[in-house]
Amino acid sequence: MKLPAAFAVPFALVLATGAFGAEVTPATPAATAAPAAPAVARRAAKPSALAVALSGILETEKASMAELKRRLAATRDAAAIESLHREIEQLKLDTEVQLLGVQAAHHRAAGRTAVAEQLEASIRALRAPQRIAEPAARPAPAPASR
Repeated sequence: MKLPAAFAVPFALVLATGAFGAEVTPATPAATAAPAAPAVARRAAKPSALAVALSGILETEKASMAELKRRLAATRDAAAIESLHREIEQLKLDTEVQLLGVQAAHHRAAGRTAVAEQLEASIRALRAPQRIAEPAARPAPAPASR
C-alpha cells in the first residue's frame, strides 16, 4: 500500500528529525552495544513528553477503533455498514491530524519552525476537501454523411 504524500512527508520528517526522542548514531565499528544500553534504559524508564502524547492519541484511536469494529461486526444493514466505514475513515483522519499537530507543536517549541510549518501544511492538506475532477467536455459528434 502506497501512502499519500500528505502522510509520507510527515512520517519521513518524524524519522529524519528523531521526533520520538531516539538518538541517531552512525553505524561505525567504534559504536558498540554497551554504551547504548544505559541510554536505552533511561528512555525506557522515562519516555519523552512527545512520546507520551503520541502514545495517548494512538491508544485513544485503538479503543475507538475496537468499538467501531465491534459495531461493524454486529451490523447487517448495508446503510449502517457504510456509515460505520465513514466513521472509521474519519477516526483515522482525525488521529493523523492530531498526531501531526502534536509533532508540529513539539518542533515549534524546539525552534524547528521549518519542520513545524511542513507538518502544519500536511494538516491543511488532510483537512482540505477532496476535489473530484469533472469529466472533460466531449465534442459533439460529427453529423453523419450519406
